[in-house]
Amino acid sequence: MEAQILTIVPPHKTPCREVVAEDFENVKALVEAMQLAVNKNRHCVALAHSQIDDKEPLRLFVTRDKCFINPVIIRHSNYCTESLEGCMTFPNKEAITKKRWNKIEFEYRNLTPEGLSEIQTASLSGFSAWVVQHEVDHLNSRYCYDDLPSTCINCGHPLPEGASACDDQCEAKIIN
Repeated sequence: MEAQILTIVPPHKTPCREVVAEDFENVKALVEAMQLAVNKNRHCVALAHSQIDDKEPLRLFVTRDKCFINPVIIRHSNYCTESLEGCMTFPNKEAITKKRWNKIEFEYRNLTPEGLSEIQTASLSGFSAWVVQHEVDHLNSRYCYDDLPSTCINCGHPLPEGASACDDQCEAKIIN
């Protein structure tokens, strides 16, 4: 298979659809390309399909050596810890501190040589649990920066609700 070039798409709210058995051949090649992209970028830990496909994103994400298809968090601890997170969708934004459940249990499918696996369950804690929560957020059309107060797209100043840029006095200007 010839390697695909993957491009991170701008943030969007397109719902991800479940992966079904008929998707197997396409998903197999897609997972290989996504894992290649993750492994080529030392800052990347995982990649959700919705980060590279804004037209018909599938409910899957990959890490350096695993793929998780149709993941669903089914249980979590009541205890949250602070996770320092960045995001490949926003390469120019600084990492932020985000509250994440310290322990999770989630269900997912994987790829086998014959097709999609049966549903599997995994229990994770700490960094691994944070990664899964971050990627599942992507699959649910959420981003780690969504909960931050609104800031100007030009200069970063705080904004009133509903505004996207400062008034005419904004020091930073968009360059066309």
